[in-house]
Amino acid sequence: MPPLPHEFRGVCGCCGAGYYLAQAFGRWGNWFNQELFGKPTTLPWGLQIDANSPNFPSQYPAGTLFHPTFLYESLWNLLGAFLLIYLGKKGVLKLGQTLWLYVLYYGVGRLFIEAFLRIDTSEMLLGLRIHVWTAGLLVVLGLTGFIVAGVRASAKAAAGVTDSPVEERGTAENPSDVLETGSKDAAEDDAASTGEKADDKKKAAKKTENTSNVSSAKDMSKAKAANNSAAETSGEAQDRPSQPKEEITNDSDGS
Repeated sequence: MPPLPHEFRGVCGCCGAGYYLAQAFGRWGNWFNQELFGKPTTLPWGLQIDANSPNFPSQYPAGTLFHPTFLYESLWNLLGAFLLIYLGKKGVLKLGQTLWLYVLYYGVGRLFIEAFLRIDTSEMLLGLRIHVWTAGLLVVLGLTGFIVAGVRASAKAAAGVTDSPVEERGTAENPSDVLETGSKDAAEDDAASTGEKADDKKKAAKKTENTSNVSSAKDMSKAKAANNSAAETSGEAQDRPSQPKEEITNDSDGS
């Protein structure tokens, strides 16, 4: 059996209890229409059908009471709704099993009603009402799908594969755990980001300091070179005037 899409299984699983409630209320339309009742009964909750109704079985005398099959199915569906809600809260159903449990449970109820209570005319197949075959098919289909969904979910769990991170968080018993986890992750991300920014600032400051030191060294070298050049120029200027004095002295001696 090929797996159903993840989204389809999730939506149908969430709506399973709603389907039961809708069917439970919808079945009361059979009471207003005086239709789809069961065999005669003497039980105090027996359904009285108007003898002039076209749905009244002609083989029974007026005033005969019949099984209110719509009531049985309505109560069965209400019980199914509460069952799905209870099992969902307990977390015992795996992904996809809620849908197939709905099909299985509904099929079982309809199978007993159609096979043992209903007496209205219906198409027959191999001596059985067509509705009996339909209900039986629902039971087989629901049971097969329920087992397959459980096996697949168990295999994925054993392999460490999850269908969705959202679904995994959604199964937490305490929703505040999910919020706390998200807050912790956000705090860790902020701390990491702040640390990276601090490192960048330190690197920029160190780079600026190195650049400033290099510039200062260059300026000092230039100043030193300028001082040396000035000193040399001054020395040459002091040496040059001494030569004419010696020449004048020599001339005076010769005269």
